[in-house]
Amino acid sequence: MWNTVSLAMPRGENHRWVARLDRRGFQVSTGSACATGTDGPSHVLAAMRVPPDEARRVVRVSAGWETSREDWLALAEAMGAAAREI
Repeated sequence: MWNTVSLAMPRGENHRWVARLDRRGFQVSTGSACATGTDGPSHVLAAMRVPPDEARRVVRVSAGWETSREDWLALAEAMGAAAREI
């Protein structure tokens, strides 16, 4: 999808990133909406042969029509702060 990106974070499992970014007002996810409630790495990442340890660090970020450059900069800043915690 044109508005969605999966990011392999440098360390820490994805649920830790989701929690820290949520506290900063950003809603990111560990996978697609159709995979809600499933456990383990994404089947899509597995099909792409992403190693399981890397797949457990992936977060998905989606943008909307009104997402601005400032929104992306704020997310980058929040990710930096989360990285320092993790």
